[in-house]
Amino acid sequence: MQIAVFSDIHGNHAAFEQCVKYALTNNINSFIFLGDYLGEFPYP
Repeated sequence: MQIAVFSDIHGNHAAFEQCVKYALTNNINSFIFLGDYLGEFPYP
């Protein structure tokens, strides 16, 4: 089982979207979010 772990997104929707696409194209369908979803970047 492969798991994608995300943290410190800080509202960077463009980068987050690319990371999710990468995970899904590599058959990773389990995700863990560690926090800091909103913050300094656009799209808060």
